[in-house]
Amino acid sequence: MKSMGYSVMSITSQYGGYIDGKTYDKDHFFRILNEWGRDESKKFVVFQYSMIGEGINLSCLNSVIFMRHLDVTGILQNVGRCIRLHPKDIEGMKNGTVIPGDLSTYHKPNGLVFIPVFDKISAATAEAVKSVVDRTFNKGELVFAEITK
Repeated sequence: MKSMGYSVMSITSQYGGYIDGKTYDKDHFFRILNEWGRDESKKFVVFQYSMIGEGINLSCLNSVIFMRHLDVTGILQNVGRCIRLHPKDIEGMKNGTVIPGDLSTYHKPNGLVFIPVFDKISAATAEAVKSVVDRTFNKGELVFAEITK
């Protein structure tokens, strides 16, 4: 990835954040992540288990790769981060240069969701993500997870 001009970021609750092999505390890691997210010339990949969850605003994130099965909440949080409006689109809607619904006028017209499918478990993950995305974002249904003990 380095040879292609990408920086590699990873973060876990146990070990903290790493950026190109250097260790950073969580606050510094997220500060850099948000800074880079606003810099369109910066190319980077973030590996994380569940640290980029609720309460994290990454409006410039443009894709997500599901490498494991997540519950409904995890799916919605990750896809939601990927499809958030770019700050330039928000500004464009305010000043009239971006027309809501006309994707050709958007700076960031979509978010990409990747799911490598190589066995029964990953195929089930792909079906779960497809179902949650279709029901929530296409049909407008309320999708929730029920916890039973």
